[in-house]
Amino acid sequence: MSRSIVMRLVLKDFYLQWPVLAGALLLGFAMLALALFGGGPITFYVGSVSFLCVLILLNVLLVGSIVAQEKKDRVILFVLSLPVSTTQYALTKLVSSLLAFLIPFCLLGAAAVLAIALTPIPHGLIPLTMAVMMYVCLYFCIFLAVALAADSALLNTIVIILGNVLINFLIAWLLNRASVALAAKGPVAIWSPEILTSLTVEILGSLVALAAALLIILRKKDFL
Repeated sequence: MSRSIVMRLVLKDFYLQWPVLAGALLLGFAMLALALFGGGPITFYVGSVSFLCVLILLNVLLVGSIVAQEKKDRVILFVLSLPVSTTQYALTKLVSSLLAFLIPFCLLGAAAVLAIALTPIPHGLIPLTMAVMMYVCLYFCIFLAVALAADSALLNTIVIILGNVLINFLIAWLLNRASVALAAKGPVAIWSPEILTSLTVEILGSLVALAAALLIILRKKDFL
């Protein structure tokens, strides 16, 4: 019975967030089209930055509404009237948030890579694109972990500010590496040590953040 209710809670989150998911996909594909087929360096820059902003906005909106806002509204007080434990409820938030983010994230990421691979745009941009996109995934996982582990608007705000600012340092650091900058202009995707290091740190960081959130959920007796 509780498994059925948990599944319904996950589906409930998807039902409530479908406008956000649909809007992110539409805007993401539109900005990708602008970047790739706009016909000039300015439109490419605007489309690329806007594409990245869509992913970041999706991150903030999903965690803010699925986790932070429900904590603020004390939705769990209603959920506890159902045969669902606080741990199950917290795990539901983790699963539904992850799925709601990863589905559009993977679709948009695959579209970006395919679009670069199938157009005259230098294929050397693929590794850089992957490294920057994986940063957004790391940002999401850390934000989700903090929102699940703590009921603090201040902490959430700090994570958002740092997440939005640090991406600029990552891009600047990568582009200031001669191997990355030169490879980005080339016809072949070259996975330089800097790109591989960035991807490794981002993937491991995402897994550590999710594991920490899961551990806190399993050990926490009160999710209020």
